[in-house]
Amino acid sequence: EHALAQNEKGGLGGYNSSDLTPEWLYMMSYNLMFVHMVCDYILYTGREEDVLPLKDTVMKIIGFVLDNMNDRGVFDTTVNDCSNYWDWGYAEPGGESLKTNAYLIYTVERMAQMDFFKDVLSEKLLNDMAKLKLKCREIFYDESRGVFLDGGKRETGLDPLSTQGANAYAVIS
Repeated sequence: EHALAQNEKGGLGGYNSSDLTPEWLYMMSYNLMFVHMVCDYILYTGREEDVLPLKDTVMKIIGFVLDNMNDRGVFDTTVNDCSNYWDWGYAEPGGESLKTNAYLIYTVERMAQMDFFKDVLSEKLLNDMAKLKLKCREIFYDESRGVFLDGGKRETGLDPLSTQGANAYAVIS
């Protein structure tokens, strides 16, 4: 039902609402978690035919996330005024977020392991995820501390905060 409310750009709003404004309701974490729910359904039921109508929805979500990549090749909330929101804890930094970028990599790589998505995942997309891994290490890794930083805005620099969540997503991606 929620997939039917997908906006014309391909994103799902952060709330079940017919009014998908303002743009910050487009939480990238929420959109990528939707993709994982489809993957989980297939994995645990083996019933690909049940979610076949959602394949286009999933690919539009991936396209929507990719439409928010900046000129450095990483997801950036400032491109289209989206959100990095992940939880009620530390407020995610606006701009470039390691969690969002790493979770995108993990999501696409998980999809690539499933026969269900083989016909819609391009070699270019998979190569772009490999490049994104390198970019994430280059941008977010703090060599002196040996940890990944959560993120920040290019104008003001990275926030020195390094959370377990950000580092966990970096490891799984």
